[in-house]
Amino acid sequence: MKHFAVWVQFDVKPGMVPAFLDAARLDAQGSVGNEPGCHRFDILQDPDVSNRVYFYEVYQDEAAFAAHREMPHFKTYSATTEPMIAAKSVLRLPVEAQHK
Repeated sequence: MKHFAVWVQFDVKPGMVPAFLDAARLDAQGSVGNEPGCHRFDILQDPDVSNRVYFYEVYQDEAAFAAHREMPHFKTYSATTEPMIAAKSVLRLPVEAQHK
């Protein structure tokens, strides 16, 4: 079964990384905890670039990702963090689901 993954790279404005991470963690918790189509949401800080943060998200399918973007916690996260972001890039790709 193919799932849908999203890899996002954020370059956060200087001095705003802690606040950005706080908002990102709330978005991740809301996604994994409340969205049946969200299977994974990892937040990673780049060890070599102090203001770079990555999200790795896995959804059931593209429709689940589209639904995620309509959730209230996502809209709150976006409004809160938009002024903190210097640059952002998004990579969307299908991934083979792993079965245990």
